[in-house]
Amino acid sequence: MNNDESNKSIKDNVLKAIESGKATMKPKWHFVLRTTLLVLGMILSVLTGMYLVSLIIFILHRTGVWFIPGFRGLGLLFTSLPWILVLVAVIFIVILEILVKKYSFGYRKPLLYSTIGVIVLVLAGGFVVAQTSLHRGLFERAREHRLGWGSGFYRQFGDQRSPGNLAVGAVTQKLANGFWIQDPRGSALEIVVNDKTQYPTGNNIAVNDHIVVLGPRQGTTITAESIRKVADNDFPLPPSGFHGREVLPQ
Repeated sequence: MNNDESNKSIKDNVLKAIESGKATMKPKWHFVLRTTLLVLGMILSVLTGMYLVSLIIFILHRTGVWFIPGFRGLGLLFTSLPWILVLVAVIFIVILEILVKKYSFGYRKPLLYSTIGVIVLVLAGGFVVAQTSLHRGLFERAREHRLGWGSGFYRQFGDQRSPGNLAVGAVTQKLANGFWIQDPRGSALEIVVNDKTQYPTGNNIAVNDHIVVLGPRQGTTITAESIRKVADNDFPLPPSGFHGREVLPQ
């Protein structure tokens, strides 16, 4: 009985508010439009976040930082991250979280759960996109000035140099004590190996293999402390226009 009276009271109050002009009836299309815009905003935020995360991974692949393990790798990662892109990605993740909280399934969940869910979704999606040839293809088009306004954007981030004592490239020539490689910018580098050089992925390195080299550099010569072979599909842009040859020890 009390519930019936309470419901009646609420109904009466709503009707009085409508009659007095304090509350107005909104048409159905208003709620449909609001929901549609909300969903589109979430989809756009998710796709943009995934795109930015995958682009960051592409840049780290291209500079070789992605392949350096351990604390040294973390240090290079911190100094080599394109922080502008990271900041923009964070902004879109925040926007997505705000939109999710406005949706019915979002505001019923604790803030921590929805935030973790949004971050995991964007990061996982970014990793998946990074495995495709999307950015590689776009960067190739940008280098040929076939990407319109995006050409400058991709060349700016895609042509970043490898940091510090790090180099990436394809082996163009084998020497008695090392290799010649060509990096993605077209520069030739001499890689010198010695008894202290480590090979985390094995030392069976051949011409046209893609490698990441860590070691001190003097001019165009690098004394390799570590040489890591990477898969062709891990290396963003294999250098072109060269024909490697092997020089065996005398």
